[in-house]
Amino acid sequence: MVRVVGLNSDASPSATLGPAIICPEHKPAPPRAYDERMDLKTLHELYRYQQWADLRTLAAVRAHPGAADDADLRKRLHHIAGVQRGFLALFLARPFDVATEMRVPDSLEELERRFAEAHAEEMAFVAGLDEAAQSRTLDIRWFPGLRLSLGQALLQVVMHSQHHRGQCSMRLRELGGNPPMLDYIVWLNEQQGKAADAGAG
Repeated sequence: MVRVVGLNSDASPSATLGPAIICPEHKPAPPRAYDERMDLKTLHELYRYQQWADLRTLAAVRAHPGAADDADLRKRLHHIAGVQRGFLALFLARPFDVATEMRVPDSLEELERRFAEAHAEEMAFVAGLDEAAQSRTLDIRWFPGLRLSLGQALLQVVMHSQHHRGQCSMRLRELGGNPPMLDYIVWLNEQQGKAADAGAG
């Protein structure tokens, strides 16, 4: 059993990540749950997009003088990374050091390190999935009676990060910085451009 607790952002009570367990057996989902599987190609694409968007956000923070020292901005970035790392512990069925992970780093460098670790493990995990793996289910204790498929839980991570990156962009603008364009379609355009350049080469 893996318990993931304490990943909470004061910015939004609904962002609390409370205890959760991986069901050891493949039980039928209760009536309240959805059991559709996610498309693996789409999941992999979304995690590539998430990495791109996180890195662009971190780069924009680093580029604006004083932004990296803003406590509110660091707290929001920490929450994004913490939830990604917490769900990874859940997916990989490994311990999660809540006391350590809950401490907001004093530097942007440490936040960048945590994001880099999460991104590398997320990409490796998603790349290694097959259709059978999606039959794993997760009981989400902070929503009593809710059971998610692995694919749905993976999608939750991406959508959660997107929400809080928006908050980071707003805060960066308040500090006089220049928030990056993070639209999914911007990432798609970049990827198509890279593919075209590679084909031309």
